[in-house]
Amino acid sequence: MRTEFFSWFHLEEVDRQVRADDSGIVRFRPGNPEFRPQVLCEMDCGTGGALTRVTVAISSTFIDDPRTWAFARDLANSFLTDGLVFQSDVDTVADVLRDLKHRPHSGVQRVPVKGVSEDALFDSLTDAMSRGETPVAFMGSPAEQPPELPSVVSRGFAVYSGDRPSFRRDLTLTRFTMENVTVDGGRVLRMSLERRTR
Repeated sequence: MRTEFFSWFHLEEVDRQVRADDSGIVRFRPGNPEFRPQVLCEMDCGTGGALTRVTVAISSTFIDDPRTWAFARDLANSFLTDGLVFQSDVDTVADVLRDLKHRPHSGVQRVPVKGVSEDALFDSLTDAMSRGETPVAFMGSPAEQPPELPSVVSRGFAVYSGDRPSFRRDLTLTRFTMENVTVDGGRVLRMSLERRTR
């Protein structure tokens, strides 16, 4: 499978269970050793090997860790974006995509850097570190600066953050689901795209 989600995170097959009718499950994990135990992707195939569901499970420690939260957001965003077939599907989950991309992480403050000198940026980052914060610098053009966000997060992002148990939206060909489950005593976010059967 050659999507941005698979190639960017270097997902590698780790397990395959196939029955005589070619149905089964194929499991993947990231190639990066730090990310590998934190993320599991499963592809469910029906009779004849037709893809029926793709699920990614992301550990809350990967989502919440100051060192990896940006990668977790990118992974969730890429998973969902790769599964959207039509513009109407993009519109249906636009609020979730917006929040995954632009909502600030707890303890991370975005500071506009347009027109700021390198010395001023360095001083700002150093000050944040001296206060015990984890500074993150987002570089890019003014067009890439975050949009004005509503004060209330989307329901999907509330699930991503662990503040809601589940969320579901029907898309043109699939059903998109997000849910928090407990695995080995810790929170795991499961995101699924499942083929709808009308």
